[in-house]
Amino acid sequence: MRILFTFFVLLGTLSLAQQPDPLLSVNPNLQQKWVDSVYQSLSLDQKIGQLFTPMVFSKNDDDHFDEIKNLIEKYHIGGIIFSLGGPVKQSQWLNEFQSLSKVPLMVSMDAEWGVAMRLDSVVAFPWSMTLGAIKDNDIVRKIGQRMGEQEKVLGVHMSYAPVLDINTNPQNPIIGNRSFGEDPERVAEKGVALMRGHHDVGILTSGKHFPGHGDTANDSHKTLPTVGFDRSRLQKIELLPFKKAIEQGLSSVMTAHLNVPALTLSKDPTSLSNRVVTELLKQQIGFNGLAVTDALNMKGAEPVDSQTNMDLLALLAGNDVLLISKDIPLGVEKIKKAYGKLPIVRVRVEESVKKILKAKYKAGLSQKPRVDIQNLSQALNTRKDSLLIEEAYAKSITLLKNDKQLLPLNPQNTYAHIKLGDDDSGTFETRLRDFIKVKSIKPLSIEETLTALKAYKKVIISYHRANRSPFLSPDFSKKEMELIQAIARKHELVLNLFVNPYPLIDLGDLSSIEALMVSYQNSPICQKLSAGLMNGHGSFMGSLPVGISETFPAGTGIDFEPIVENKRIRWIEKGFDPDRLAEIDQFAEQVIDSAMTPGMQILVAKTGEIVYHKSFGHHTYDRKIRVENHHLYDLASLTKITATLPLIMREVDLNNFDLESPLQDFMPELKDSNKANLSVKDVLSHYARLSPWIPFYNETLDENARQLRKFYRNRNKNRFGIPVANELYLKTNFTKKINKQVMDSPLLDSLYYRYSSLKKASKSLQ
Repeated sequence: MRILFTFFVLLGTLSLAQQPDPLLSVNPNLQQKWVDSVYQSLSLDQKIGQLFTPMVFSKNDDDHFDEIKNLIEKYHIGGIIFSLGGPVKQSQWLNEFQSLSKVPLMVSMDAEWGVAMRLDSVVAFPWSMTLGAIKDNDIVRKIGQRMGEQEKVLGVHMSYAPVLDINTNPQNPIIGNRSFGEDPERVAEKGVALMRGHHDVGILTSGKHFPGHGDTANDSHKTLPTVGFDRSRLQKIELLPFKKAIEQGLSSVMTAHLNVPALTLSKDPTSLSNRVVTELLKQQIGFNGLAVTDALNMKGAEPVDSQTNMDLLALLAGNDVLLISKDIPLGVEKIKKAYGKLPIVRVRVEESVKKILKAKYKAGLSQKPRVDIQNLSQALNTRKDSLLIEEAYAKSITLLKNDKQLLPLNPQNTYAHIKLGDDDSGTFETRLRDFIKVKSIKPLSIEETLTALKAYKKVIISYHRANRSPFLSPDFSKKEMELIQAIARKHELVLNLFVNPYPLIDLGDLSSIEALMVSYQNSPICQKLSAGLMNGHGSFMGSLPVGISETFPAGTGIDFEPIVENKRIRWIEKGFDPDRLAEIDQFAEQVIDSAMTPGMQILVAKTGEIVYHKSFGHHTYDRKIRVENHHLYDLASLTKITATLPLIMREVDLNNFDLESPLQDFMPELKDSNKANLSVKDVLSHYARLSPWIPFYNETLDENARQLRKFYRNRNKNRFGIPVANELYLKTNFTKKINKQVMDSPLLDSLYYRYSSLKKASKSLQ
């Protein structure tokens, strides 16, 4: 009866969606031909197999490998989702799996904070809650791009991200740090930014967990959580981020295992509800991408009627991809039997399989892929990653209050520091000591701790919990809360949390805490940045992604005038590596020490902003006047730096140019001259023994240094077309004289560094 009822509902509700198709490739005609061709070539078993995506653990043994291999060869699965393991072994397995599959496998991963969510030895990006504290969405998009690049290197085509759940329940045991926050608009903005970053590099995305898992107090892995809001509230809050992401081209939506009576009008999980997946998601919202179930092996996915098959029900509900089925052989059998009896099952199989094939084509799977295992670790862990992470943490750290201007910390004072929590605070303490005098106090009983603090007026408490997983509880222990409150009553207190803001709710009244800040995660770089901010090194840029009270709602975040700008972050924003820029200083000193120049002024600018400006050495070798930033230089020979050199660099990179080549290879007119065999490298580095300069103008002046009329005119005329100065033009054919003098000029007797601006009138030698 259940299947027949679903059949009639589907017949009455099938319609065309209104949103753009996120699975459409740049060549829709070729895409459709490939989809139709592959679909027609598949047997019924192969078509049904395309619906299934089992989970693969590359950390497991060969028995698990053989199990997946059997699912590919016997049940023709359409994809795999990789979980825990290592990059190299996963890639080796994947290459073998792809070689066995008739239709290339769609490879996916749960990679909400990058592939490090599942793989060892890969750098982890900040959690969504941390990104939610950042006001600048560009950094979120950049992180999405880099996540996508990592996935592409691993042969992954789809990431089950972004998380679009609105975390309005602090007690939520499964979402929490995985959410961008509690404000629907902020979650939508951050989710779309992360999504676009993935799309920028060709990775498909999946918004989850539809219709919204944020306001639950239970874990759907263990039970069926209930969301008791009415339809109006759900439309306004929970569904908004999904709608926004779908409008911007979200590739797929993961349907959650939730009890939402206002939507299902039953006790069915939303993932198995036609009213939710087909009517709401596909028809009312108009979603045209892939509908993917959350893992079907979760407790929350179990249907009300235990006699029905979960995989078949998920398909009839409107899902296209059946993720992590409890029993794929049984699911294939049940769907195949229903295919022969119910027309709607035939409709659903064709619709979903063609949509899966469409997604595969868009992901580049019209050809058999192979992962290059060489240099895999270097490709997954780059300097770019470290800089992105540093920028993200710097922009997330949030200052909530600063009574009595306790921050920045005063280097004239001595502060007591107490570390709470179960994780390390070493980097934080070390960085604090770069600025101030600090005495570490080990917390004991309240009385003993207060006794140890008697000599200190100002106290810093930092709270550290392990950074290895966002699922770990951030909460204070009862003893820790009592200690914080006791210290706050007697001392001026700075409280810094290296976890999300939720533990502050349990502290209750925060009025006795003078300075309060949230640093979100307990990584070494976050500790270093946070300690710097406390001492006026940079600006606080974050705001609360979730509210903790009426006094501190979502969006709260203040700042004070920093003592010094954090130039590292500004450099990273502009695309520079601060550590590489710092090498300029060393380079400049080496050049001056080698007597190549008495001094220099170096300026680096990008998009109209100066990011580096320093002066070194003296004006002359007699070392009388030091070079200062306000000193002006007459810039000469800029074409060498801005034109000739970049062009040569490009040609060398393309292997079209050899720096050791003689000049006559490029300038045949130099053949038989004393410059024919000078190498390009020697000329560029001023070691070619060329004359420093030739006073070409002497010939154009009389004995009183006045311009000879036969060479100059005050107007541009046919024979006088070379501009020299305002209302002064040189004879056009004088370039021939310049070229001849260059050609005939002698080389210096000794081989040593000597700057030369010598050049032909039409072609630069240097």
